[in-house]
Amino acid sequence: MKKILLYLSTEKHASAFDITVAHDSGVDVVLPYDNVELDEVADIIYHSLFPRGPKELKNTAVFIGGHQIMKAKEYLKKTLETLDRLPLGMRVSVALDPDGAYTTASACVGNIKEYIRVDGMNAVVLAGTGPVGQSVAALLAKEKCRVTLTSRHKKRAEETTKNLREEYGIHVEAAEAGTAAQLKDVLINAQVVVAAGPEGVQLLPENLWSGLEKLRVLADLNSVPPYGISGVDEIDRVVKKHGKTVIGSIYTGNHKMRIHQEIIKQIFRDTDQVFDLYKTYELA
Repeated sequence: MKKILLYLSTEKHASAFDITVAHDSGVDVVLPYDNVELDEVADIIYHSLFPRGPKELKNTAVFIGGHQIMKAKEYLKKTLETLDRLPLGMRVSVALDPDGAYTTASACVGNIKEYIRVDGMNAVVLAGTGPVGQSVAALLAKEKCRVTLTSRHKKRAEETTKNLREEYGIHVEAAEAGTAAQLKDVLINAQVVVAAGPEGVQLLPENLWSGLEKLRVLADLNSVPPYGISGVDEIDRVVKKHGKTVIGSIYTGNHKMRIHQEIIKQIFRDTDQVFDLYKTYELA
């Protein structure tokens, strides 16, 4: 029996990246549903499950993607509510990875933890209001870091930290870092820095971070030059620069791919798996 992955996307077009990874991880058929409305989710789930009996449903799974993280979370909630209404045995596993945020954040924090003990450290997530940045902040807070999340606009950072507090019960500070002076002030006591901004946008110059005495680790998640952290190259595989450990985006990306592929494999092993952020992080 063929392995069928139901792919629900918040976007106009389903992610070619996610679909490719699914096929490379052993999925036979991906059924992409693009730009799905919330009230359409239940019917899509029903129509995907009913052709197969309980013993056959281990060959069906659901993956939720797209750039809109809050909407994707609503898809997950609706999917689980729909599955809970079905008869006993009529269930499939579900994975949520909006914009690749959960797998990328898990890889990033997992890599950092491999080289230093982060408990109690001051961590700063630069440009952290996007799906990846807020996921990194949530995981660092879970690891008991004192986390600050920055944005060029204080209000946007505050809205993001409020959402994180409500969803995960964690405290993350919000800070504005739109000017060089603001950035320097935010980083003065930082021990861990993660750059999570958009591709091709430099957030942190080398002449600033190289002189930060307390800084121990930097991770840049930007793979398109100019990189998010000047002086940290995408090919850096945990190397020392200016006395600090730096982690390039390709090293994190390779780890992200291993996590992503493992999730695809696991959701076809059992029918009761739910991969949210914390569950994904367990694979890091």
